[in-house]
Amino acid sequence: MDRTGPDWEVDSWYLGRRQPPLAARLDTAIKFLAEEDVDRCMHWGAKFEEVASYLKWLARDDDRHQVKNASPGTQAMFNDAVTKVKAHLLFEDHHYRPTPVEVPKPLEGPLTSARFNWLNKIHDQSLLPNDDDHGRSSALPKSLSDTALRKIRERIDHPQWTPPSLEPSQLPGQIETMPYTVSYRKRLKEITKLRGLAWSSIENDNENDGRLAGLPRALVYGGPFVRPTTDPDTQVKQELLKQCYTTVEMLKAAYHRVPRPLLKSVLRLLGRAEKGEFQHHLVPDGLRLAGDERERVEEQTLPRYVDLGDIQWLKFLASECVNDGNWTGRFAPNTSRGEDRLLLLFATKVQNLLVDKNPEGLFSQHDAEVKVEDLLKAINAGKDSSAVIKHEFHPDDAGAWLERMNETGHISFRPDSNFYGIVKRPLAQYFPEHRVLWPTTADDGERPPFSSESISDWHRIIHEGHKSDISEGSTIWNFFLSLAFRLGYTMSLVEQDLRTPNNHHSPTLPLKESINVFETTYTSLQLDDNNNATEPNPSELALIRTKIINEISANETMLAPGREHHYVDGDGNAHTILVRDHNWDWASLRARGQSERRQFWSVDRWPPRDAAPDEGVVHGFDAMDLSEG
Repeated sequence: MDRTGPDWEVDSWYLGRRQPPLAARLDTAIKFLAEEDVDRCMHWGAKFEEVASYLKWLARDDDRHQVKNASPGTQAMFNDAVTKVKAHLLFEDHHYRPTPVEVPKPLEGPLTSARFNWLNKIHDQSLLPNDDDHGRSSALPKSLSDTALRKIRERIDHPQWTPPSLEPSQLPGQIETMPYTVSYRKRLKEITKLRGLAWSSIENDNENDGRLAGLPRALVYGGPFVRPTTDPDTQVKQELLKQCYTTVEMLKAAYHRVPRPLLKSVLRLLGRAEKGEFQHHLVPDGLRLAGDERERVEEQTLPRYVDLGDIQWLKFLASECVNDGNWTGRFAPNTSRGEDRLLLLFATKVQNLLVDKNPEGLFSQHDAEVKVEDLLKAINAGKDSSAVIKHEFHPDDAGAWLERMNETGHISFRPDSNFYGIVKRPLAQYFPEHRVLWPTTADDGERPPFSSESISDWHRIIHEGHKSDISEGSTIWNFFLSLAFRLGYTMSLVEQDLRTPNNHHSPTLPLKESINVFETTYTSLQLDDNNNATEPNPSELALIRTKIINEISANETMLAPGREHHYVDGDGNAHTILVRDHNWDWASLRARGQSERRQFWSVDRWPPRDAAPDEGVVHGFDAMDLSEG
């Protein structure tokens, strides 16, 4: 549109007042009439009346004849605005004017003689008896047709959307919106599973074979593939040494928290190992090694390196200690969640600080004395950095709660005149070594494995009195000292091996040989008759890629459940149900096995198709309650 010329640049007039240019005023009126209506615009009546009166004044009462003297384009805009005003008037008249009651008009015609009127009851009759038989029905054909059309429209419009239903024998692909994406996703899972089986098979078969180069676990997922710079034996030693260092640090931190004679002896033995006293395979005096703690190497009986089970026993020795009050791990275990909620929250935060393994924590030392002010500062840390409103604990309540925790044995608390109080670690009476269940066999037999069957619970120790003997020279004392000796022995010899020059040797077979073994094993698993997860060829990959791109571009929603979901119930029976796409999880009811969540709206609010009307309403309210609850 050309917006130049006098109609767009020269001001116009309306009722003796200066107005914007005529074309600009008409353009504004056209846009208003095209974009607004009675259902969309506030104060529609006043605004529409103003536009209609302006156009009427231009057509009839304009002494300047502005429209007549305007350009053809402006005159076309005026005619367009008048047409739109007429359309709005007809629309409102048709849709919002009350429908009048249609009363049939009496038929016009010559009246018969009145001498037979006495034969009929003429009172309360709107039609004269001389009407023909079909006079009344012939006056109502239009109303009857409108009623029929209205019923048809209501039957079509309600309900507006009906979820499709599937028989159990039907395939979900009929309403699956992304079949290629879902099927190839399952295919990739099967391929990854096969690669994992191939990798595990190679690792188990060639565990002690140093000729083959080690394959990284990332090969199962397609990369990245990084060849290790050391041989498999060196990798195992490096991982073992890392575990040993971690265990030593845990034992030192445990001794700082709760010092006791057994831990002191264990750390003293580790200190001797760090100085290199055990590099000549010498066993300390008074230490008895069990039969499975020795191994035969080149006609010599030497102490055996620690393994993962031995390291777990030493880490267990560094776990927490308890007394008669705090052994349950909870404060006031018989109190319901609704009672003393702030007290239980405060006690939980204090216990988290007590079990904190940070060497710079408040209670990292057994004799640490913490002020109540410092304790509250640590508990209330981060209160203002979260969008969630958190409770701030104050010294008055904390003092009363700390006294209760002192009475139950969870902490050691004493008031102080200079501070709100001093908090210390509680006095420990029972240690992890009390929980060891030693077998009845002799010391030369096999030691207990690290499992739940070899570890007792606190209830049996405290209430039933089954406390193991942990005195110096006892079986359990010798057990942990022998583990500490073997830990230090392993660390010293492994460090010596890693420091020895020319210790690293390259595999005799190249890396390609290891990859060929992996490919052969993987191919043999693919050729299994019971497995369909074969690698697609290049042409299949190109087709799948095109189909997946088209599905993502279409981005069709799945309003009705159409995707298979497999799960196993509590009895071990496999089931298959139809669910929606994961994008609709927020709007679908919670399935079996899923966690509770709050949702505002659910797509399952529609009543069932085949149910009775009353039953459908009940199911609709049930779905609404579940979605909003």
